[in-house]
Amino acid sequence: MPTRFSFKPTSAAPTREFVVCDGARTYVVGLDGASGKSAILVVDKGKPVIMKLSVRAAALHAGSTGLMVIGTDLSVHEGSRTLSRVTGSALKQPLVDEFGLLLGTMVAIVGYSEAYALVPMKKTFDVMRWQRSGGWSTVGTVPEIVPRDRAGASIAWDATRKCVVVYGRTAKSAGRIAELENGKWKVYAARTSNGAFDQPCRVLLGGSAIVALPTLGFPHLIRNEGRVFAVNEGPKHDCVGLAGTDLRFVSEEGSSWIIETVPLEPWFESAARVAAFKSKQTAAVAKATAKLKGKATSKTPAVADEVPFKRLQMKLMVVDKLMAMKIIPKFKLSTVEKAAGKKLYDGANWIMPDDDPFGMQPETRDWFMSLPLKREWVAKIKELSWSPGAPTMDNVAPTWDGEDELFYVTAADAADLPLLPNLTAISAVFSPKDETKTVKAFAAKGVELRRAS
Repeated sequence: MPTRFSFKPTSAAPTREFVVCDGARTYVVGLDGASGKSAILVVDKGKPVIMKLSVRAAALHAGSTGLMVIGTDLSVHEGSRTLSRVTGSALKQPLVDEFGLLLGTMVAIVGYSEAYALVPMKKTFDVMRWQRSGGWSTVGTVPEIVPRDRAGASIAWDATRKCVVVYGRTAKSAGRIAELENGKWKVYAARTSNGAFDQPCRVLLGGSAIVALPTLGFPHLIRNEGRVFAVNEGPKHDCVGLAGTDLRFVSEEGSSWIIETVPLEPWFESAARVAAFKSKQTAAVAKATAKLKGKATSKTPAVADEVPFKRLQMKLMVVDKLMAMKIIPKFKLSTVEKAAGKKLYDGANWIMPDDDPFGMQPETRDWFMSLPLKREWVAKIKELSWSPGAPTMDNVAPTWDGEDELFYVTAADAADLPLLPNLTAISAVFSPKDETKTVKAFAAKGVELRRAS
């Protein structure tokens, strides 16, 4: 169960930049306004003590043998000793700006003998490795992820799989996770159970879960190697640290600081939790669909022989085709806004959910799903095409960048094929790793599935 306690810090307390946990101790690392260097507020059993540092800290490791600090210039300090240092001039790239703030450099410390730094170059990120025996060296360049802003990328160490994990965004703002294992990079889209994830954040690792921590928001659990995790859990925070299998949140209420510990373990790799989450989503869509029933325009009235589509991708594909065939009228945003009872576009920006700004617009998605289609209409369809640029994709996800799996067809979508009696072929986008399974599922229903060019 979550635990929570509060205390009143002194006026000398630092700002909150990041949190490191060592058992019951919490180390809140921030800026000391007087010196411009870092200071640490150490909280042990509810008693706060302030420690001042001689450097601006990028990372800290706490353990039984003391503290190890890595500065923003990648200097490594253990107690009062400086073990090694690398400067921006040596890299031909500054590590800090004129105010002494990190230019995107993030550090992951592995015990007392090793560390990894994510260093922004002109157009790429490099990963550097520190070893007690040999100092700093460059490991390699991170593929696809590019420097965008200070909070846009982050690095962590997966102690279970012994690999480096980097979260960041592409030049088109798509979230990516890059893993460096045995000298080889693997890159995949960052996704939560709500869809694509592309917010600026830093990452922590707990067990096999990748935890994304957006600035001043809810933590998100990102999919790792195909697993789907819950989203929007835990309290809002200023800083979060990982304490074993718990997350430790540090925030402020009035003049008091709040430290709250929330177990991480129930969040991931729980089939029951994922099933419950999906069930909740399905119920929400069903409720919205029921509410919108009967609110279609007079040109598309509710019909007795309505085709009962269950799969969203199939319904969207069919609607896209019927609009192109001019059997049903083209999409009008004003119709959806009237049904939803609110504006979805303010004249300059789309009104999107805060937790999924580049995914599907829920009101438009639900409107499409509730749109009644006659059996005689869908019987005229012989082929379907579904690829980025399709009008219905743009309608339902107006801010989507086309770089993730939001509109991928899956084997499960084949369940709706019997509703299309004359369909023979579909050209669509689908996951390469699931290609065999998906193609076979469609072929079993008598439909040829081809990859859209």
